Amino acid sequence: MAFKAKLGFIPCHRQPFDEKWAAQIRRRTIAALRKIKALELVVPSEETTPSGVVRGPADVEPVKKLFREENVDGVLIGCMTFGDENSAVSLAASLKHDAALMYKPVLVFPTKEPPFTKAGGRSSDAFCGCLSITSQLVIKEIPFESLSPVFPEEKAFTEAADSFARACVAVKRFVGARIGRVGTHPHNFFTCAVNEREMYRRYGQRVLSLDPALLYHNAEAIEDRDRKVKNVVAALKRGCHVSVPEAVLVRIAKYEIALEQWLDENQVEVLGVQCWPVVEPVYGIAPCTAMSRLTSRGKLAACEVDLNGALSMALQYAAALGQVPPHFIDWTANHPEDPNKFLAWHCGNAPHELAADGRVDINIHFIMSRAVGTEIATGCSWMQLRPGAVTLARLVEVGGEYRLVIARGELSDEPLRTHGSGGWVSVPNLPALYGELQQNGFVHHASLIHDDHVDALRMAAKFLGIKATIM
Repeated sequence: MAFKAKLGFIPCHRQPFDEKWAAQIRRRTIAALRKIKALELVVPSEETTPSGVVRGPADVEPVKKLFREENVDGVLIGCMTFGDENSAVSLAASLKHDAALMYKPVLVFPTKEPPFTKAGGRSSDAFCGCLSITSQLVIKEIPFESLSPVFPEEKAFTEAADSFARACVAVKRFVGARIGRVGTHPHNFFTCAVNEREMYRRYGQRVLSLDPALLYHNAEAIEDRDRKVKNVVAALKRGCHVSVPEAVLVRIAKYEIALEQWLDENQVEVLGVQCWPVVEPVYGIAPCTAMSRLTSRGKLAACEVDLNGALSMALQYAAALGQVPPHFIDWTANHPEDPNKFLAWHCGNAPHELAADGRVDINIHFIMSRAVGTEIATGCSWMQLRPGAVTLARLVEVGGEYRLVIARGELSDEPLRTHGSGGWVSVPNLPALYGELQQNGFVHHASLIHDDHVDALRMAAKFLGIKATIM
């Protein structure tokens, strides 16, 4: 799955500055933006407005109509020259999300000044005019990101535009999300509770509940010889080392098929799952491997009905454009020797493509087996996560304020030497990160995704009105 942001580009110009230069730098900006895979560009043509630029009130309505018809996810305001502040801000203010009373994301940038003429004439003054636009955005309380003067071919511009596009995807998929809740969180994990009314009021999010009894009933109703069941069992045998009886694989398959059917029927792609203490004694397996496989297909499953944890996964997955799945983890244990390394781990729910050496072992739920026995506490995916750069993130709501902690890390190839799925992650300053978690209400769960998506997540948090802390 690959996501893209549809971005509206407003090439701002003000007369009497050089319109030929404005048209030239507009063309260069369009060429640079169209090379960025994360975005699809919507820009007024030379038939929509003179020279394809926006220079005053007469240009606002045709461009507004274009952006609304295309349903753009965000807006790039570029000062080709000094730029007309009123038309640019009017366009930005006209674009809001349907599911929430929020402006769509905005990125503002001035282009660099070309050489002065021999007579001392200036073509652009974008450096100056951009400040009029940003000032008015601040007055109207429209959140925005901004850049220093750039030429569009420069890395500073293309990287910022790429991160902005990823942030727009994250905002789009976060606002109005339909979130599945399968059962209830464990009573002694109160930190997994959420405020549904606030989620709906601020972000237009809906929580849809599935009673586990109905899920288990639907799973049991699927015949063992069903083609879909056979396909899942064959895939697990083909791609994993299997240390459990085949009957366990069959129950995993039926659980996965029944749950995915409910997700599809209800248009749910983000969910929290009741994984203990009910499913093992009632249905006879741990759901970890089914959750792993669903997450691989973009149906992001968080453990212990942690819905804000699931939304943390959703933000990361969107920032990665749906090209790599996240892993729902515990901040599990500090390293016995390295003060800046911790164990990022969970019981066995990691997507299989994240395995370090491609080896996945379908095995028991080690912790629950001590309580209910290995016969029913079974069906977890044991693996070590592949090494490389990762981004860690966790969303919480405290007293009506949404907070997001974001951290860069590096997964090492140090042997895991424990059950479940995880790996050792190094961060620049683990005591500081841990202190941030302690002091600001962050819980013991987080989401981990490969590669560096910090800038996109920071931008997305800003546009969503979430207080972000970068560690």
